[in-house]
Amino acid sequence: MIDMTEFTRAVKRVAVQAVKETVPANAVFGTVVSTEPLQIDVGYEKPIYGELLILPSSFRKNTYTTTSGGNPSHTHTIEIDNSLKMGDKVALLKMQGGQRHIVLGVV
Repeated sequence: MIDMTEFTRAVKRVAVQAVKETVPANAVFGTVVSTEPLQIDVGYEKPIYGELLILPSSFRKNTYTTTSGGNPSHTHTIEIDNSLKMGDKVALLKMQGGQRHIVLGVV
């Protein structure tokens, strides 16, 4: 004979998992706990780092060089450092079905 209580629990587990799989990503928040290498604590057992983080180029140190067209021409180099710092609070998008996270911004 079928145990209806256990059967009901099994159906609920399957339904909950099906709903979770329809959501492609979840927003999570974390804190930068290390910059070299970059590690972000989001409340899991240990911080996420390395290939688990997708970091847009806007969160890195970028160097731009421009040259004026004057006579004589001048070259200017500008460095913009938007890299994440220790203690930064960040918003991330956790990809469903894996452990990868996209850094969205500092909050």
